[in-house]
Amino acid sequence: MRIVFSTDWYSEGMGYSENILPIVLARMGHEVFVVSSTMQVYGDHAFYRDVYERFLGPAILEPGTKVIDGVTLIRLPIQLWWKRLKIARGRVQAVVDLRPDIVFSYDPRSMQTAMLSAAAWFSDFKLFSSVHTVASVYPAFYHYAEMPILRRAWLRLTDTWIGWFASRRIEVSYANTPDAVEIALRFFGARSGRVKLIPSGLDVAHLRPARDAQDARERTAIRASLGVTDDEILCIYTGRLTAAKNPKVLAEAVRILRENRKPYRAIFFGEGEQAAEIASVDGCAVMPFVKYQALPAYYRAVDVGVWPRQESVSMTDAAACGTPIIASDRMLARERIDGNGL
Repeated sequence: MRIVFSTDWYSEGMGYSENILPIVLARMGHEVFVVSSTMQVYGDHAFYRDVYERFLGPAILEPGTKVIDGVTLIRLPIQLWWKRLKIARGRVQAVVDLRPDIVFSYDPRSMQTAMLSAAAWFSDFKLFSSVHTVASVYPAFYHYAEMPILRRAWLRLTDTWIGWFASRRIEVSYANTPDAVEIALRFFGARSGRVKLIPSGLDVAHLRPARDAQDARERTAIRASLGVTDDEILCIYTGRLTAAKNPKVLAEAVRILRENRKPYRAIFFGEGEQAAEIASVDGCAVMPFVKYQALPAYYRAVDVGVWPRQESVSMTDAAACGTPIIASDRMLARERIDGNGL
């Protein structure tokens, strides 16, 4: 088949839907394209410069076309961006001109998905979307009844109405957690029976438990490079070091444990406003972002993965490497911690 992933933003090596899935499909023999704007992931967020710029580069890149692992990436100039209203010059026409069999759009309530839904009435492609908005990052899930009436009306206009319009031509929206299913139906205007629960896939070529002597040597070498002994318990957090994610909770736990002579340390991969404070805690080390392919070796080298507040796909990455997980008890995506025996 000819498959197009249409996304508001794209960064090489960051983002499952935009990176791993297209590459896997290309390896299966399909002709795969990613049509995106010139904006990097989170390029319009205030935290981009502090969190991602050193790792990814400028927030806005040059337009052009290139092939990455068998996938053709087409970047089009971004002309307007405000929240989910992102307009890249000629994106819908570019998708239609590719004459795809399948078009996959990340967010069912984004303006680009609504525009693709309109185009689908006059084209032969089948439109699909994902729903990765979960309760911990969507306050209305818990507090809709208490929200001011104007805020509720705005949510219905921007989320429900746009999502309802887009869903008229969406074949299936794939939600990755049970609460994402509920959000799609309650708030995104999705059609009943057109939302399917499928947890996010994993790149099992990289994400696997330790299995041989080479993995054991790699674990020993990584721990030695961090100054961690065999009898110490090493925790890991990966992601933004921001208040919303609040990894500082892990650093504070390590501080308390060490003050009580417990052999704990923690390593944090990421950047953000909490980085300096975390790095100042005894037993805690902060490392810059790395490509996801480099993380499995660290997941196998540590003893516990900790994501204190919002859930992250990194939880399933770590669990796939055999690492026990500690997470917030408000997380509704129980499959990320249940069923793996840890």
